[in-house]
Amino acid sequence: MEYFQARSSGRPAELVSPTVLKGLRGRFTGATLDYQLPCTAAEGKLCQIFDHLSTWNEFLCQASMQLRETTGTSGNVALVFRSLPQLTPYPSREQLCEINTLVYWLLKTHRCLVYVEIKVSCGPYDHMLHEALQGNRHVRSLRLFWRVECLGRPSA
Repeated sequence: MEYFQARSSGRPAELVSPTVLKGLRGRFTGATLDYQLPCTAAEGKLCQIFDHLSTWNEFLCQASMQLRETTGTSGNVALVFRSLPQLTPYPSREQLCEINTLVYWLLKTHRCLVYVEIKVSCGPYDHMLHEALQGNRHVRSLRLFWRVECLGRPSA
């Protein structure tokens, strides 16, 4: 798998190369995800991502996440943590890198993404979340779920 190895591009080192993501196919439908579509949200106009929510969710569900329209507002999306039984096998390291790259891209480019719920695991990808949110003026609500293992044990 091809990964970015340096931060000179302004991207975290663990992001998957765009050439690798270009050919990704959904696990259930086999649909391809054009993740580089820009945000087209404007006053009274939905972003084109709304036409692709089900394809996005084929990838995000592997990490217990879902992209959906926000309730009570029109034209905004939310990235939410889903506490449901795992429908697919736990993602491999490669799949986690792909999913985290997709989430990074969403946070960096989609101004229509205004609500984020994410599970923090104190793992190698958490700094990517920080970098993606840095300077983001569109996310209005951020909710973090901490894994118990992340908090450590009290010292004896």
